[in-house]
Amino acid sequence: MLYEDLVSWKRSPDRKPLILQGARQVGKTFLLKEFGREEYTQVAYINFEENEDIHDVFKGNIDPDRILKYLSAHLKLVIDPAKALIIFDEIQKCPRALNSLKYFCEKKPEYHLCAAGSLLGVAINQELSFPVGKVNFLELFPVNFLEFISALGFTQLRELVENREELTNLPESFHHELIEKLKQYYFVGGMPEAVMKFVEAADWERVRRVQNEILDAYLLDFAKYAEPATVVKIQKLWSQIPTQLAKENHRFYMSGISGSARLRDYQEALQWLVSAGLVHKVERISRPGLPLSGYAEDTIFKLYFFDTGLLSAFFRLSSEIFLKGDELFTHYYGALVENFVSQELKAYLKETLYFWSSKGEAEVDFVYQDSKRGVVPVEVKAGLKTRSHSLTEYIKKYSPEFSLRTSLRPFGKRNHAEEIPLYALNILRHNLSNP
Repeated sequence: MLYEDLVSWKRSPDRKPLILQGARQVGKTFLLKEFGREEYTQVAYINFEENEDIHDVFKGNIDPDRILKYLSAHLKLVIDPAKALIIFDEIQKCPRALNSLKYFCEKKPEYHLCAAGSLLGVAINQELSFPVGKVNFLELFPVNFLEFISALGFTQLRELVENREELTNLPESFHHELIEKLKQYYFVGGMPEAVMKFVEAADWERVRRVQNEILDAYLLDFAKYAEPATVVKIQKLWSQIPTQLAKENHRFYMSGISGSARLRDYQEALQWLVSAGLVHKVERISRPGLPLSGYAEDTIFKLYFFDTGLLSAFFRLSSEIFLKGDELFTHYYGALVENFVSQELKAYLKETLYFWSSKGEAEVDFVYQDSKRGVVPVEVKAGLKTRSHSLTEYIKKYSPEFSLRTSLRPFGKRNHAEEIPLYALNILRHNLSNP
């Protein structure tokens, strides 16, 4: 889907330099290179982490004509605006290159320029002279569930789900097959290297090794890129997310870190994780007024991993637990499923997610603002049992136009709420965001 967005950017008459955001190792570099190979006859690729000498080009005057002259000499390539895609990779390593995007927008709009970086979100938040209004943004998320089954070779099965624009059921055999693939996805997740290892040999242990290496790399990133005073706090927050998601209401409590921990002391660390794309912060609303941001309480929130496979690795759950199920899997199952739904909704809807609760009596897992349908509540059920006091209470109180419940049950309607299988959350994009 994002590739189509890149093509739309290329063809847009209002095109500006593009910033591709996303967490480390979600495939930003691969995607941009593939886009350049398919859509252009030249690719001018600059990696600011691998080639620190190129930083000198951006010292002093950052006029685009001057920069293009030096880049052409460095690459031994005459950069033709009608043929070339310029890629500035790991751009956060060179703040002056980030600043130069403004001048490319103003003075050289005919050039097609994309920038990406592993911790670009952090750099943007820290860079005071960031070119606001002079760039376009896209965000790359991990491989979603339908992309996962397509990578496994089940393209037709994916199409059966993806091309549906009506809430009608698939044959039962396909429904059960999709549920089995969903269990695999809870383990593998959407990090491209983990998916690739699973596609190659369905080797669960190799997948888990890759995931653990990624988690280790993130710990190194904390120490390498965050301010020294913030590193320990980032590590404490990060390690607490799985523990607190495993609890019944999945909220994040600072007391889980220590009895004396206060949110104000951890705000910078929390923002670092969010800006790095590693965490989705879902804040509470006490009532669904518009805009939802005006009713959000930033001190009451849930934190989700950006990839469910990495969360399962953090839990140290084995493949046997996923495929056969046991008491341990049951304990963590709700957390994994809710994390999965947050991941899918963020990727498909591109909307800020919230949750709703009322005096501790009822709580709806997710609420988001839809351009056509207003405020949409989403209740998550991990299995087949879908009795939902909280969603019923919400509907009774606010009478929303659409209410959604997602579970392992097939499509249907029950207690004034649409039932959508967990594997078919993509349909929300068609039926709700773009009716």
